[in-house]
Amino acid sequence: MNDDDIIESFRGTWEYVRGMRDAFIKCVPEDKWTYTHHPKFGPLVKQFKHVIKVYGCYRDALEHQKLDMAKKNIMFQGPETRENVLALLHGLDQKLDQVLNQLKQKGLEGYRVSLFGMSMDFSAYTDVMIHHDTSHFGIWANYAAFGEFNTPTIWQQDWKL
Repeated sequence: MNDDDIIESFRGTWEYVRGMRDAFIKCVPEDKWTYTHHPKFGPLVKQFKHVIKVYGCYRDALEHQKLDMAKKNIMFQGPETRENVLALLHGLDQKLDQVLNQLKQKGLEGYRVSLFGMSMDFSAYTDVMIHHDTSHFGIWANYAAFGEFNTPTIWQQDWKL
């Protein structure tokens, strides 16, 4: 596989993941937006804020080749509304696409991202990004089950969640 193929393979997977993410956020009933099934777990909107903050840091690390989780709190701005959550996520998606286009121009030879004391190549690092978001899908499926609302159709069809 050449660098463009590697980047495009990640881009295609990420587009699927973000479609799954957006479908869930859109399906949450208004009365469940601040729902939690247990006091140890934050409400759904806090889950979404967390995903935005981490995604923002992960996207920043792709560009600067070093993960800086100290930037987490600057990644979420504005109200805790569905519209703002989706707008922030879509803004990060656009920025990610720009970074991926820049990486295609530069190539991946020698490209490494430093995180938690590890040095990862592009594929290993983007696997971490995918894993983070998809791990939340299982958590969110539990919120839906305990909150007694349906997951999106794509979740039911593709993953039986």
